[in-house]
Amino acid sequence: MRIENIPTRLLVWHEQTDPHKLLHIRNAVEDDAPLPPIEAMAIGHRFLVLDGAHRAQAHHESHLPHIRARLHTLPLTAEVPGWSHAIPLDAAIRLARLALPAGNRGQADIVINGVRRHLGTTSRRLRDQYLFSHKIARIAYAHGITPLEPDSCVEHAHDSIVMTWQPPNLGDLWAMANDMGPLPATVTRFAPLLAHGSVNTSTMTPVIPAA
Repeated sequence: MRIENIPTRLLVWHEQTDPHKLLHIRNAVEDDAPLPPIEAMAIGHRFLVLDGAHRAQAHHESHLPHIRARLHTLPLTAEVPGWSHAIPLDAAIRLARLALPAGNRGQADIVINGVRRHLGTTSRRLRDQYLFSHKIARIAYAHGITPLEPDSCVEHAHDSIVMTWQPPNLGDLWAMANDMGPLPATVTRFAPLLAHGSVNTSTMTPVIPAA
């Protein structure tokens, strides 16, 4: 890992941003307040923002030519962990209409009364998976959610309904973000992948530094 100044025009962020948080961070950027570097990965001649979408977009909208980034090299086949959320019953009832037959993995899971149901589409087309991810988010997020840390998922499973995202692997995530746009917010949890030594260096994907 290394920290470099990279061109903001080459950034691709994979998750949507919150307008209020974006405004706050944009004000901090324009006031030249110190901010931590974003986490990014070079793919071809562009950079996928792994963490720091608000900082990345704030720099872009402020027309700043560069942003500090901690650069990672991960295999495109890497499985990306997903966030879990406690959701209300009415949202779960609506989401249950998107349930898949047993044995199929979709874009998210819900656990109701200890029973796990897979949601979304079994289509292998990335556009279909992208659209279903947004459909699931529109239903779940409209009713209010509480993001859960991994250690708290088990205790919440007994007294509330838990929805867990099943993100695409890193390569498919890149293709979606680059070709179609960002996924909903709080889908991916990159922290486990960015921990030092968490990925075997023998499987690293070669990348081409941006010009």
